[in-house]
Amino acid sequence: MMRFAGLILASSLFALGCSDNHRSPWHHPTLNLNDVEAITLIASAYYLDGGTTEIYAITDSGKRCSIRLNQHSLLGDYELDKPDSPGRLCFNNRLIAVRSTSEQHVLELLQSAILKPIAIDDLRRIHELDNVSPSELSNLTRLVESGELERHRDSIVDFVETDRYVEAARSGIPYSPATDG
Repeated sequence: MMRFAGLILASSLFALGCSDNHRSPWHHPTLNLNDVEAITLIASAYYLDGGTTEIYAITDSGKRCSIRLNQHSLLGDYELDKPDSPGRLCFNNRLIAVRSTSEQHVLELLQSAILKPIAIDDLRRIHELDNVSPSELSNLTRLVESGELERHRDSIVDFVETDRYVEAARSGIPYSPATDG
């Protein structure tokens, strides 16, 4: 059931105007990563593009944000240092430098985050708000199951902590004729 809810979420966000060519309408336009001290994770999506995983959250100041790990499974000649480059970690569609203090901050935010998966209708309501007050956040309909959100968070943290992440982020995922069966 949670996988179905994740697909509905991904479809809803896409319908709201999210695409690789445009800044997600979910992102708060003035939010700076350095100003974020804590986040509450409210939704996540796993895309069938090779495994892009995106987490949607509300910051301690009530602003919307997202953390995305781009797909790192499909081989190919990709441009590096773009927000949609494979194997790259992004905060609000901005690249995070590999093994930087910003990367460490994002990982710490994810690891210490409160998990509060919410219903699709509440997600749409939050999308319309400039800021989400603590009382508004506490009044949202919480989904009983948080396993999918927790798995997505853990998969991002686990992969970013590997040497494979560093290699993919710095060198891409080049196609090699030697890997062609």
